[in-house]
Amino acid sequence: MKLSRLYSNRPAVFNAVDFSPGLNVVFAEIRLPQNRKKDTHNLGKTTLGRLVDFCLLSGRDAKFFLFKHQQLFDGFVFLLEIELLDGSYATVRRGVNEPTKIAFKRHQARVQDYSELPAPQWDHVDVPFDRAKDLLDGVLDLRAMKPWDYRKGLGYLLRAQDDYRDVFQLRNGHKHVEWKPFLAHVLGFDSKLVEGLYKKEAELSERQSKIQTIQAELGGSVEDVSKIEGMLLLKQKEADKKQELLNAFDFRNADKEKTKVVVTDTDVFTKYRQVSDELVGLKADITSLERQRGFLHRLQEMRTEIRTLTEEKGRLQTQIEDDVEKQNSDGKSLFSSIRIFFSEIVDEVIDRKALLSVGPNQQGHLDFRAEILDESGNATSADLGHTYRKLLCVAFDMAVLRARLEKKAPMFVYHDGVFESLDDRKKVNLLAVMREYANIGLQFVITLIDSELPARAEGDDPMFADEEIVLRLHDEGPDGRLFKMAAW
Repeated sequence: MKLSRLYSNRPAVFNAVDFSPGLNVVFAEIRLPQNRKKDTHNLGKTTLGRLVDFCLLSGRDAKFFLFKHQQLFDGFVFLLEIELLDGSYATVRRGVNEPTKIAFKRHQARVQDYSELPAPQWDHVDVPFDRAKDLLDGVLDLRAMKPWDYRKGLGYLLRAQDDYRDVFQLRNGHKHVEWKPFLAHVLGFDSKLVEGLYKKEAELSERQSKIQTIQAELGGSVEDVSKIEGMLLLKQKEADKKQELLNAFDFRNADKEKTKVVVTDTDVFTKYRQVSDELVGLKADITSLERQRGFLHRLQEMRTEIRTLTEEKGRLQTQIEDDVEKQNSDGKSLFSSIRIFFSEIVDEVIDRKALLSVGPNQQGHLDFRAEILDESGNATSADLGHTYRKLLCVAFDMAVLRARLEKKAPMFVYHDGVFESLDDRKKVNLLAVMREYANIGLQFVITLIDSELPARAEGDDPMFADEEIVLRLHDEGPDGRLFKMAAW
């Protein structure tokens, strides 16, 4: 899967962007002196990646620029042409006004313009959003990502500035269960075990919550089951006896028991009423005890289930540990390949080794670490700085793509502001690695502004060839922006 073309039904406002199979540069020039000290320039180099994501069927977000400024983009339709793994192409059409109605067309030739193609000539038209994602997932056929769909890994392939804060956890992945199993799979670990551990913990948490609810129902006093059963037996016997007395209308035994308290009352109806009241009280006690017994039996069941789940959780933790040891010790494992590529990339850029490591923490869950090593091979704090953290993110993405190059996996990555804050020599080194990777079949889309270019001596060749620059932007009016309109 690679990007081939992004265009719209309004070419006068949004020009088509034709991507090459290798290195693609989105280059922004800051020509006005008053803009050179600004942090952001709103020319569209970041927006381009968001549009790609939109055409790859990202969910609707009211803060997304197309919807936040919908009056400006009313009537816009965007089309993304994608190169598939078999060398054919698929075009996805998605409009701003009806973003949940998607159209698809398969074709053999690249750089097509289907912006005015009549509905009958599309393979699928007005496909509902969820069905469209399933359909696109099948078309892309990224089997290496299964059991997840194609969208799960897009956060690593479309990195904006906010996505360089952490190598592994993206800005939209808050809960570990949402991203750690997938990342484990990407790195070659048994994701079913990782996912299973989170599910087992969720089941345990559910049972423990139910126990707290049952204890609250008991009023905070949890009696022994044997004691409850004994009290219930005695109360039931006494109630049976009272009931027999009432049934027989015989109060002789009752009279004997009540003589000391009642003092020799001879009214039979009064005696009947007294025994009836006592029976009602006994039955109320029995009902309460039976209710407590039910809660206590449920508590016992919950505790048994918790013991079973705890044992199963322990087995999963052991299996995860075994899998981690296996993948780490096998020099030919997918993880070993990724960590070698990762270290080589960092070494070629900054002349330092880097270590990618994965291991279980005290809870048995996987922790992922990316660290830069010093000359002695020890981890340093260099990776904590923004510049090196960004480099580690870039190196990680590249290493994963390269290790899966022969698999049915994505083959492109979009890195926004990739050279920002790197010194000149490191920029040149990183670009050389990207070109090397592009030559073996990976696609890169990188964005930068002219101030991020390394200083060049007079007569030096430009950093980028003309054919590598797929989009030129500048700050001298609307013609220099991605959208040829006033900034919003």
